[in-house]
Amino acid sequence: MINAEPSNLGSAEARAAMLRNKGRGFLAAQQPKAAQFAFQRALLLTPRDAATVVNLATLQPNPPEIAAAMRRGFILAPNDPKILANLAISNAAKSDCAAALSYWRRLAVYTPSNSKAAFGLLNGWIPGQDQNLRWHGYLVGGAKWLNRGLILDPERDVPVDFIIKLGFKLKIDGHESLALSILKLVGKVTPLSSAVNSVLARWFFHQGDWLAATSFLKRSLIMTPSGKFAFRNFVIFGHCSGLVRNYQDAFKSFLRATLLSPEQFLAIVPHLANASFSRPSCSRTWTLARMALTAEPNKAVVYQNFSGLHSAAGEFCKFARLIRCASIADPKIDLRVNLGTYMLRTARPFAAWAYYDAAAKADPANLDAVCNRAKMLLAFGDIKAGISYLRDRWKLQAFDAPHQLYPVPSLPIPVWRGQPIAGKRIFVWGEQGIGDDLWFLGRMNDLINQQADITLECSPKIFDILKLSFPGIRVYPRSYFKIDPEEFDYQIPVGFLTEEYIANSEKYPSGYLKVDRQMAHRLRQKYKADWRGPVVGVSWRSIKPAAGRSYEAPISEWGGLLGIKNFKFVSLQYGDIDKDTHEAERLFGATIHKDAEVEYDGSLKNAAAQIAAVDAVVSIASTPIILANGLSVPTWAALRRYQEDWRYTIGRNETDWLPHCRLFWPTESVNWGDVIMRIGGDLMAHFEKK
Repeated sequence: MINAEPSNLGSAEARAAMLRNKGRGFLAAQQPKAAQFAFQRALLLTPRDAATVVNLATLQPNPPEIAAAMRRGFILAPNDPKILANLAISNAAKSDCAAALSYWRRLAVYTPSNSKAAFGLLNGWIPGQDQNLRWHGYLVGGAKWLNRGLILDPERDVPVDFIIKLGFKLKIDGHESLALSILKLVGKVTPLSSAVNSVLARWFFHQGDWLAATSFLKRSLIMTPSGKFAFRNFVIFGHCSGLVRNYQDAFKSFLRATLLSPEQFLAIVPHLANASFSRPSCSRTWTLARMALTAEPNKAVVYQNFSGLHSAAGEFCKFARLIRCASIADPKIDLRVNLGTYMLRTARPFAAWAYYDAAAKADPANLDAVCNRAKMLLAFGDIKAGISYLRDRWKLQAFDAPHQLYPVPSLPIPVWRGQPIAGKRIFVWGEQGIGDDLWFLGRMNDLINQQADITLECSPKIFDILKLSFPGIRVYPRSYFKIDPEEFDYQIPVGFLTEEYIANSEKYPSGYLKVDRQMAHRLRQKYKADWRGPVVGVSWRSIKPAAGRSYEAPISEWGGLLGIKNFKFVSLQYGDIDKDTHEAERLFGATIHKDAEVEYDGSLKNAAAQIAAVDAVVSIASTPIILANGLSVPTWAALRRYQEDWRYTIGRNETDWLPHCRLFWPTESVNWGDVIMRIGGDLMAHFEKK
């Protein structure tokens, strides 16, 4: 019982408010009859009070009666958010979805920042899945309201499993952007959900955004490092790492997957083999390739990859047999790129170009074919047609660099595309080996002339040289410089300079490098102290990790040059050369001086000074030729019948890319003696003219 209030408690509105509060208190105390009596007394005092009408309506025994009673409140206050929400809920409870959706829409119109309307419309449009896992309702409409609701109320407790399943259903139905938007919002709300991070990782992986996928995979694996989810995530992580050219992480990830699920080893071993192909000379790579062949004897790509190892090792007969096996395993597989590489490495460049060209025309999206064709055109001297390679190479999965540009730049700095840059801050970074970067920097002065504020990041091995050569810019050795993206307007890999300034001159620049003059002068005096003739620097061996690029012209084949007594020879060769120098003296009576003052122990500063101190350089296609070009030292290049470096224009004695270099090609597949003999004769003629 509610006692009658004294008549002096104030206005009717005040007494009604007091009764409503009592009624709500009775509701909280689970005394519905007392609450109903209080609300009725309040309604007698203020018969048009919508809030009291709604309170009484909630005390009706079933949903239809609640909805009917609620309508009176709607008549009294048609735009009241609480009334609209209650009407929507009560109509939904009596299964009148049309009426419920109508009230939720009205609530969304009058209170657009109210998340209740958004989630109400979600529930109205999407009842969920039935027992047969079939979805019902208007999924797109419901998903849009879910997206809006999560934006308005990120803390709303929506079942993650429901959202993930809805996302996959939307993706299947072709609404990928909407599904991804929802999942991203859930990822922000529940960053510690391994399931959400795993789903987002797979999503980005299938979209081709491997960097984003890697980020979500790392989160998921930190939270769930074992189990079925983890196995699948490690496999995807391995693929992502391989696609962004991080082969070491790819290998580790696939290996971890095999540890989690040993019974899947045979399925994973082909991926392990692929991840190890970045080091083709490694014995582990060969072992894994053979295991992959055992695990997948009918898979063409396994034969194709294994053939690449034999090609890099120069075992071309085995390469040809494996390519044949690949074509038998899958007659539809396009092996023209492999065959083009085979033709190039067996000294048939025009046949190589024909295969690359056919593969590129058949599939313009085949980047290996497109880029190899462009390189061949450059090697033939067709600069206009081939120069696009300098940019397209970034899309190659096998392209390795300190920073990346594809699929998105790894540094959040806009890439320079030739815009005016006077006064702009531009970050230039070395992208390849030291020889390539030194050559690309031949165009650095073109960039400096545009009055930009330039910062250059380079290999520590060439830092000292570049510091001397380009005093007007800031130069930092890689890993010693913390990059702040806010400090730069643009970024550019150093190779883009060649593309940008290709039309500035017919021949590539030379003489752009500077050395320690005092050291160069001291070395020059040392070499000429007891000698009046020309001093020739020689280099006969290249030592690089990739088997296909490491080679040498054996010192035993150098008699055509070392046997000439008019020259004094100085070694430009790094590494242990004692055996070779003894062999040269035994065979030809020649002395190759090794200067103990010139060490190759982390910096090429002394090596550059040594090249500046000699009269000529004779070398295989290696870094000494690039240094000599940068210093304008006359150079003679001893080449193989195939050179994968397009700067050595095929079939010519001169190249615009290296204006101080004479090119000597063998007339037979392996005949260094003939090449060196012709170089010796040409070198004699050169100095006789002086």
